[in-house]
Amino acid sequence: MEELRPGLWYWTAIHPTWYDNEVGSYAWDAGSTLDLLDPLSPPTVVDELASAKEVATVLTCDWHDRSAPALVERLGAQMHAPAGGDGGLDAELFEPRQNGLPAGIEAYGA
Repeated sequence: MEELRPGLWYWTAIHPTWYDNEVGSYAWDAGSTLDLLDPLSPPTVVDELASAKEVATVLTCDWHDRSAPALVERLGAQMHAPAGGDGGLDAELFEPRQNGLPAGIEAYGA
């Protein structure tokens, strides 16, 4: 896990079903919340970072659920996913440019 700048971390992990390729994930300490973006196998230091904070997982697409469901249980995280997916996730859905994502995160359509 590498701290890219104060409060912003990046790590990679092998994706279990995607041809053994590494994929990246981010953690952002936004003050009162710790926001995990497309998290896959977060290192245990994430548990330390989450101490005494609200934790949110934000998915950039619904198939990036990766470790998010486990983090809901492990850290009491909220999961946020873009609307329009297959509906199989127990997540707060968001639309591009919609308010309501944690820590002022803004979503844009691709």
